[in-house]
Amino acid sequence: MKKTAAVVVIAVATAIACWIAIGPILTAHAIRTAVARNDEAELDQNIDFPAVRESLKSQVYGAIGDNGPPDQSGGIGNALKSIVSGAMDVMLTPHGVLLLLRHRTALGDAQPASDSAPPAQAAPDAQPRRKPIVHYRYASPNRFVVTVADADAPDLPATLVLHRYGLGWKLAEIELPSQEHPQAE
Repeated sequence: MKKTAAVVVIAVATAIACWIAIGPILTAHAIRTAVARNDEAELDQNIDFPAVRESLKSQVYGAIGDNGPPDQSGGIGNALKSIVSGAMDVMLTPHGVLLLLRHRTALGDAQPASDSAPPAQAAPDAQPRRKPIVHYRYASPNRFVVTVADADAPDLPATLVLHRYGLGWKLAEIELPSQEHPQAE
C-alpha cells in the first residue's frame, strides 16, 4: 500500500513538473495559433495585456528620457507619453493586436482593403517570407524568454517574456530591439 502511494505521488509530481516545463512552449504555440486563426479569446487567455502594456510603456518612457508616467506638469515629453499611453491602451488588446498583425490599426484600416487579389496570391516575383530566428530559454523557474530576430538583423531581437501564473504561463513582457544595447543570445 505504501509503495503504491509513493508511486502515485511520484507520478503526479513528475506530471506536474513536465507540464510546467513544456508549458511556456505550449503557450507560445497557442499564441501563434491564435494569431493565425484570428482568435481573440485565445489571445486573451495567453497574454497578460495589462502587464504587456506596462512593459512597453516603460520602454517608451525611457526612450523619451523620463521613466515615470505622464503627469500634469506639461512639456513635450509629457505630451508624447500621454499620446503613446493612450495609443497603447487602445491597440494592446486582443482585437487591436490582431488588427495590427493584419497591417491595420485599432482605429481602422491603414490602407483601403484590396478586393482584387487575396494576400495568398502574391505576385510571382515577390520574395517569400523569411522565417525568423527564434530561440527559447528559461531565465528562471518562473520566467521563460523567447527571442525573435529577423535574419537580416540577428543582433536586434525582440524578446517575448512569459511568466508563470500558477501551473500556466502567459506572455507578460515584450522587450523591443535596441540599436544601443543589442542582446547576445
